[in-house]
Parts: sequence; C-alpha cells; structure tokens
Amino acid sequence: MTKCISSKVLRSVFALFLLGVFVACVSYTAGKVTAGFDIKEEIVNKIEKGKTTQQEIVQWLGVASAERTVDGKDQYFYEYREAAGVGVGVSRKRKTLLVTFDEKKVVEDYAYKVA
Repeated sequence: MTKCISSKVLRSVFALFLLGVFVACVSYTAGKVTAGFDIKEEIVNKIEKGKTTQQEIVQWLGVASAERTVDGKDQYFYEYREAAGVGVGVSRKRKTLLVTFDEKKVVEDYAYKVA
C-alpha cells in the first residue's frame, strides 16, 4: 500500500511541476495574453549564416520551444504568441524562428516569420 501512495504523491508533484512550467511560459497583462518569449527582430538580424554558433543562439534566445535532428543537423524552433483585446476586437500576433545548424554547430540556415 505504501508503494501505491508514493506513486500517487509522485504523480501529484509532477502535475504541479508541469502546471508551474506552463504558468511560467504564459503571462497575462491588462488584456494581453502571451506565450513563449518574444523573438526580437534586432536579435534575428544578428544571426549570420556560416558564422553564428548554436551557443550564441541559446545565449540570445534561450532554450528553444522545440528541438529536433534532421539528417544529422540540429534544428531549433522558437515560437511566440500574443493575443490582445476582447471579443471581436482581438488582435493576434505570432512570431516563429527555425534555425538549422551544420555539423559544426554553426547556423546553416534560418527562417523568421511574423504573422
């Protein structure tokens, strides 16, 4: 029976941890809801193909929203969402950045989009 209680406690602690992570990534300020960390255009403009390193990208933008490896090359995906207003007057903004690194962990290509 002790094993079962410990398992339930562990699941509860894990659920609270996930809730804390979610709350840390989503914020609400005076009618504006945001998710993720804003991808500033001045940071994107600093990225140079063949020169900027994976370490610099992480220093500038933090941990990626998602990571994957395709054909031996790491890809980092960053996403920021924002919604402001109420009802019909809601405005939405989404920024995405996909960065592909070569085998030497240097930026090979990137795509930035604001919608």
